[in-house]
Amino acid sequence: MRMIYDEGRAAVERLFADAECLVRREMADNGKLHPFLLLQGCNGKFKFEPRGELSDEQSKCFYEDHARLVCLSQAAEATVFAIQGRIRFCIGNAAARNGRMSKEVVEIPAVALLGETRTGQFQKIVPVMRAEDGRLIGLGECPEIRQDRLDGPFSNFLSASIPDDKTRNRAFAAVEMMGIGDDVERILESGRRRGMVR
Repeated sequence: MRMIYDEGRAAVERLFADAECLVRREMADNGKLHPFLLLQGCNGKFKFEPRGELSDEQSKCFYEDHARLVCLSQAAEATVFAIQGRIRFCIGNAAARNGRMSKEVVEIPAVALLGETRTGQFQKIVPVMRAEDGRLIGLGECPEIRQDRLDGPFSNFLSASIPDDKTRNRAFAAVEMMGIGDDVERILESGRRRGMVR
């Protein structure tokens, strides 16, 4: 098997680890997760959150477009998007009366971590474990899933190629003009700082 080096792979692995820490902290503090995008760019690591709830198609589209502008302005090489939801899966096989095999469908709360580089997409589904009274116990573990292509909402935040300085500057100007920069938080070793870096 031929090994192909993915320059964003190491970055997305670090973002996965950082995203899981942020998710665990927010779930422990608030009991739920506000969606966010982590990105690794030329000026460091940034977190971009929507201003309100992503409750309809318009708010989702606005957030996705703004996130792509932020990624362009920072020449992002990797991203991880985190969102809370519910997953359904089938477990076990049981013989049905008609002789066909049937599976039990189970639905559980979970956090989806959707990672992306320019050469691949990765996702982790992290189960949310709660007590019978609804109290948060913690988050479970789940292996990473590699995908060649993931379409739909909250995917394909990165441009097809690394943006040049002119494209970056235009995107940065658009982000500042639209006031999106106030929703971006720079993640530093010493803590967090609001605002973008050109």
